[in-house]
Amino acid sequence: MHVRALIFDTTDTLWQHTLPHNAERERAAVARAVAVLLDRWGVAYVDATALAAALIGTIHEVEREARRSLLAPDYLLHVERVAAAAGLVLSPDDLDLLWRASYVDPERLGRQTFPDTVATLRWAREAGYLLAVIDDSPHAAHFLATELAGAGLAGLFDAVAGAHCSGWLRPHPRAFLDVLTRLGVEPSEAIVIGDSLTTDIHGARLLGMRTVWKRNGRRLPAGQRPAVMPTYQIDDLCELRDLPELRRERPSFAESRLLPSETPDPTTGTITRADRYD
Repeated sequence: MHVRALIFDTTDTLWQHTLPHNAERERAAVARAVAVLLDRWGVAYVDATALAAALIGTIHEVEREARRSLLAPDYLLHVERVAAAAGLVLSPDDLDLLWRASYVDPERLGRQTFPDTVATLRWAREAGYLLAVIDDSPHAAHFLATELAGAGLAGLFDAVAGAHCSGWLRPHPRAFLDVLTRLGVEPSEAIVIGDSLTTDIHGARLLGMRTVWKRNGRRLPAGQRPAVMPTYQIDDLCELRDLPELRRERPSFAESRLLPSETPDPTTGTITRADRYD
């Protein structure tokens, strides 16, 4: 069926983290934000660094547990428990502030947008495709729109969704169904692009959707095929415009006679299926 929408993962698809995760830097940033709140509340008996460490540790533990059930966690409930353990009884608004204080802007931790991301998304919009982004990170509900703006991607998506919207984490089908509903398209009318075979590709294939695995230079040993088979695999987002389903221009006579899974080599004209999996 005709492709109407492209659904993108975020990390390692639209952007990457160029620095190794620095737990100490993350903890220090959260401690500074927590200290500001404690000062505002007039609380002197709680150590900001210890509370920050407890928040971060709890969030990571809850994330790991959620990966088993795929149910989106109620992070505020866990923040309330951390606060109570520290002797804090907070209003719902103050709990929300403490939850937000546990967020660290990814740019401060080395996040960079891939060089071809903006140009590829603009090409897709100009070509008439609906675009969506899906993200399961804990703070997506509050900060995903801000992160997209910081990455230079504001206004490029028709739908922004995640576990906070559907109540489910990928690869659960309902996470993808929520995005499809927001876009107003059927599974057969959308392509999912992501770097994870488990989270992105497997989840989308459960609904019969076409998929693009963004390898980012990763290669499997000779003769080995991915455990979960994507429809296509690419290394850079700019390669999307070369996929047969996404060529909006009129094909040549030779190309019009190819099967959907066949593409000609741009230099030799030889038909190859090297990067196509059915």
